[in-house]
Parts: sequence; C-alpha cells; structure tokens
Amino acid sequence: MSKVNRWLWIVSLIGVLSVALAGDRWQMLGIVGLIWLLFAGHNRWQELSQSQVSVAPAGTESLQQALAQVREIIAELTEPSPKEVLAMSATAIADSLQAPQPRVAIVGLQGVGKTAVISALRGEPDTTANTVRWLGWSGKGGKKITLLDTHTTSGEIDQVTASSAELVVLVVAGDLTATEYNYIKTMLAHQHQRLLIAFNKSDLYLVSDQQTILKQIRQRCAGLLDERDVVMIAAKPRPIKVRQYDRDSGLPVRQWQEELPPVIAPLKQRIEQVLEQEWERLWLDRLRQQIQQLQHQAEQALQEQRRKLAESAISKYQSIIALSVFASPLATLDLAATLTLNIKLLMEIGEIYRQPLTLNQAQCIAKDMIKQLVQLGGVELATAAIAGFLKTNFVTYAIGGAVQGISAAYLTHVCGCSWISYLEQKGKVANATTIPRAIYEQQLQRLSSAEFLAKFVPSLVARLHIPASSRQ
Repeated sequence: MSKVNRWLWIVSLIGVLSVALAGDRWQMLGIVGLIWLLFAGHNRWQELSQSQVSVAPAGTESLQQALAQVREIIAELTEPSPKEVLAMSATAIADSLQAPQPRVAIVGLQGVGKTAVISALRGEPDTTANTVRWLGWSGKGGKKITLLDTHTTSGEIDQVTASSAELVVLVVAGDLTATEYNYIKTMLAHQHQRLLIAFNKSDLYLVSDQQTILKQIRQRCAGLLDERDVVMIAAKPRPIKVRQYDRDSGLPVRQWQEELPPVIAPLKQRIEQVLEQEWERLWLDRLRQQIQQLQHQAEQALQEQRRKLAESAISKYQSIIALSVFASPLATLDLAATLTLNIKLLMEIGEIYRQPLTLNQAQCIAKDMIKQLVQLGGVELATAAIAGFLKTNFVTYAIGGAVQGISAAYLTHVCGCSWISYLEQKGKVANATTIPRAIYEQQLQRLSSAEFLAKFVPSLVARLHIPASSRQ
C-alpha cells in the first residue's frame, strides 16, 4: 500500500468515528461518499499517470554501459568531421533509450504503393513530403508508431532506413520477384529484422487470382516467415464505374467513378499484434545492433587516426636513421646502430595506440625485430632491392652511404609497420617481448613490391638531398 493510500485510510477512519460519535447518520453518509470519491479519484489519477509515463523496458542498463564505452572511443577522435557525425548518432541512440518509440519501416520497389499504404494506415490522405509519419496505437502504454517511408531507386529496396526500425513491412504488388525474395532472405538472415509482407494492389486481380497469389507468396516464404506475416491489402483500390439509369426509359442518365475505401485492416492488425507481443525485444535488439555498428565505425575512425599518427612517427624516425647512416656509412649495414631510435619509435607508437611499453619491453622487442629480420633475410633483401632500384634509376647508387642509409630506413619502416600490425590485431602488450614471425613475413612481402619501392626510395633520396638530376 502506498503512503498516500495509508493516509487516506487514516483520515477516513477518523472522520467516520467522529461522525459516528456525533450520531448524525446523514453526515456519516456524506463522509463515506466523499471518501469513496477520494479513493476513486486517486486510483484513476495513478492509472493515468502510469499510462502517460514512458518507462524503458528492462535490459537497458547493459546498452547504456555499451553506449558509454562507445562514447569514450568517440572522445579520443580529434578530426571534427567523423567525431561530430558519430557523436550525433550516439545522441540519437541515447534519446531512443530514454524515450522508447516503436518504428515501422515501409519498404518496397518503385510503384508498389508504399506511400498509399502509409496513408491508409493513418486513415487520412498524406500530402506531406516528410518521410516520417505517425500512426496511433493503443498498445504498450498508448505509444504512437513512427512510420518510416522509403524512396528507392529503380530495382533496389532500402536497407538503411529499414535497419533503424523494429519492424519492416515489405510491400509487393504481386508474386515475389527475385529482388524481393533476395531482400527477404537478406533482412532475415543477415540483418535479423522482423519482417511482414503486404500483398498490395490486390484489387487489380480477379478474386480467384488474389488467393492464388497470396498462397504462392506464403509458400515461397515457408520456413522464413509465419503465414500470418503475409497479408493481402488494397491501400488505394481502383475506383469503380457507377451508372444511374432512368426509371422509366431504362437508359443511363449519369455515370461517375466511385472511390472505394482502402482494405488495410489485415496489415494494421498484424502490425499491432507483433508490436504488442514482441516490441520490447525488437526494440532492445535494434538498439544493440545500432550500438555495435556505431562501435565498429568509431573503432575504424580511431584506428585510421592512430595509423596516420603512427605512420607519421615512422616517417620521422626513418628519415633520422637514413640521414645518420648516410652521413657515417659503415662497411656493412649495422642494424644495431639504429637500435636506440627503433626503441623510441616502438614506445611512441605504443603511446599512440594507448598500449604503452616499458623501456625494457621496447628494448627486448626491438632486439627481437633485428634478429627476426636477419633470419628472414630482410637485410640482404633490402640492400639488394634498393641498390638495384638506385642503379636502374639513379647514378647515386655509387655513393656508399646512399644504399646503406635508405636500407636502414627501409628496415625501420618494416619494423614500425610490423608493430602497428601487431597492435591492430589486438596483440597483448602487457608482457610482450616478441611478436609473431608471420607478421614480419607479411610486411616484408607487402613492402618489397616495385610499386612501394618506386615511392619509398625517391622520397628518401630527396630527404638526403641527392640531386634528382643525376638520373641516367
């Protein structure tokens, strides 16, 4: 019993006892009637309040936590354009969590009568150009249904708008086409959407053919949809010709086109049944999918941002290493001489990816990188490929430090890209001292192509201030 109810009982009891002791029965009847009115009014007020308050279904706590994690990812973005778009999407999801609203998307090929279906569902002509309409619904606390219209190009059916709705109504104008059937399978198997099929324009067919087509659609969707999810309607029936005849002569004196009311009840009833029974689950599933999609988009944007910063760091350190080795060439390429700079590079990239390394870890990984590249023949590969490229395109290959400087920069590039690849594959950094050899093999294969060398070597030649006019 609520606190208000308890106080009403106490006040009522005191009033009745007081009047009883006074001995006036008419006053007692008046008090009893007043108490009854108070109780009835209070209970009615509670019912109205509960029907007006929009309460989110159970299970939203985990979605709110997941959305908060996505917003943390978005907060790390620095580029305004993707950050603003993703933040707006997160806000829209948060609003939906706070104010649940059933959404039904009306989709279909061109010419099947999608707009007419929406107008018939609403029970009034639709002259607006908006793609969002409302439909009153008495279920689930008297919520309104948002009807989403879709405008598609020839031969396509909208999937983007449909993904934002709990329920999708596919409008067809006859037996299913291959495009419509593939759309049904895609929405059910891959998008996991709740789907209804509305066979519209049924008035264009003979009555016997109407039932045949309806049966064919249900048979083709057997195993995919319940047959109750396939309904027959006529959202905008063809007008019928009406003639008025003269009573005496029997000759027609006037004729006109009589508009017929839409046959939409089967679809409207099925929509309300599905939402009454399944809406909360569909609503939670849709928001969960939207949050997962938003998380994927945010992670991609953040990864692109981090990759740009990491590649900039690689470019900086490979230039420093190239200049150092070029200025003081050794008899053979000594990767140990570049160890300190490679350690700094690894630590800087780790910070960019929010995976910081200790100095000891960075030293171990850098040493292992050198060891792995030597064992894989990376030094010989780099030296031979770069020397060959310089010999073919420049006369500067004769300068002893050029091949060594560019080769050292190239191997630093391989190390940096290998470390990025490891981090992007969600490698465990906490106690890492090595990374898998397969990553080095992949990077050596990728970075030894003629296309890459054609871009990489000239850029280093320019940074070493070797005259480009030395080409043969």
